[in-house]
Amino acid sequence: MILNTQQRKIINSKPCKYSLLKGSLNTGKTTTSLHRALYLKNNYCLYEEDRILIVTASENKTDVINKYDTVLTESKSEYLSLFSSEDKDVHIFSIDELVDLYCKKYMLAQELNFKLLTLKEEKLRLVEEAIIELNSLYNVPKLLNTKYAEFFLEEISWIKAMNLTELAEYQCAERTGRKVNKGQGPQRIVKNSNYREIIFELMLLYNIKLGEKGFIDHEDKCLFALEQSLRFYGKGYTHIVIDSIQKLNKCQFDFLISLGIKRDYSTFTFIYDNFTYNKESNSYFVKNGKLNLKGFPERPKINILKYNFGEVTPMQQDLKAFSMESYIFQDLRFNKRFNFIRDNNKADEIIVKEDGINEVYSQDELDILPMYTDIAAGEPLLINPELQDSFYLPKYWIKNMRNCFMLKVKGDSMIGANIQDGDYVIIRKQSSAQNNDIVAVDLDGSATLKRLSLRKGLVRLMPENTKYSPIVIEDNNASIIGIALAVVKPR
Repeated sequence: MILNTQQRKIINSKPCKYSLLKGSLNTGKTTTSLHRALYLKNNYCLYEEDRILIVTASENKTDVINKYDTVLTESKSEYLSLFSSEDKDVHIFSIDELVDLYCKKYMLAQELNFKLLTLKEEKLRLVEEAIIELNSLYNVPKLLNTKYAEFFLEEISWIKAMNLTELAEYQCAERTGRKVNKGQGPQRIVKNSNYREIIFELMLLYNIKLGEKGFIDHEDKCLFALEQSLRFYGKGYTHIVIDSIQKLNKCQFDFLISLGIKRDYSTFTFIYDNFTYNKESNSYFVKNGKLNLKGFPERPKINILKYNFGEVTPMQQDLKAFSMESYIFQDLRFNKRFNFIRDNNKADEIIVKEDGINEVYSQDELDILPMYTDIAAGEPLLINPELQDSFYLPKYWIKNMRNCFMLKVKGDSMIGANIQDGDYVIIRKQSSAQNNDIVAVDLDGSATLKRLSLRKGLVRLMPENTKYSPIVIEDNNASIIGIALAVVKPR
């Protein structure tokens, strides 16, 4: 599958705690999010317990699994990085499967043995019994009328789906968008009213009657699942991708949020379909047919996919003539040089100039190297492990260059070794080096690129520019990140 420039930008962007991906039909939202999940897995899962969760709508699970398998196959070497590990897990569940799993864990822990009541007729019967019982206490037949049983069942479902477990929460909750025909229920339920108090009491009585019969409903399942996840908060997933959020209610959303692990690089990615709205009143993210951003814990970063998946965007057409970049690849081990060109809108294809002939290398003939933030060829810079970009190079150029990554050079202390400001140096990750190697070194949390000198018992980092003085290593404040194998030089 060919990703367009906008999709690649979204996939390879820095972690953002909350992000929202919107788009119409066939804009590649799901495929983009799955590539994003794989990118996060390979670059922002730094610990063994870091995992990825992909949550689908129940009817979409098979389709999402098939798409992820395709993404995984096509990208098996594309997202290798400094932090890659084959042990990182990606779990794909439908929302119903996930709720069911945690609900069962909760009931097992609490030694409960409820069954799921699915028959609407049985629910209505229990509501009618509760109406009659409450009316004998409150004597408000204008409200507590068995003719309103279906209205009350829907209201009870909404209260539980919104995770309103306290009367005070229900009293002040916004209840917009619900229309009731005359004779089917009260025309209006205002905030902080006796009506709301009675309806909340009705819900509690309905729950009691439901439990006495040995049943729970779908909303109870989610509440149980949420309770179970909160008991083990912090033992969930580092990155969570949630498809079709317009179909989620508040309790489901709270449950999924509770599954996240708090790390500086943790993320939630939400997918919202412009073309299909959840007409059910329990939808948490749709109000009057529009997306409700107030539902998020904090305002998410929004990306909107506007073009059909695979088509060339106007931006790509405009930039095509100006996007060609020329480079020189210089192998420091064997002193070999190659000239090549790439289109920055199609990074997985390069043109190599050899013996006056332009040879095109496609993705199958290329390997990808992750690119991180600057390394100093001058004064040391603070190390930032965040991935900035990726770079494709022919496989035979970087043969045997395992565990490698790229760092952009900032400074002129290595110009004597023909490493200039703005060059990209290819580093092989290792903790040891030999005399005269060009090394990337961590100095008290800062990184620098210098030539290693081991003479007369002294360890020094030597610049290749007389403007700079050697750095003498006298204690354990320095460690080798890796050694420089090659340089990619923009032209």
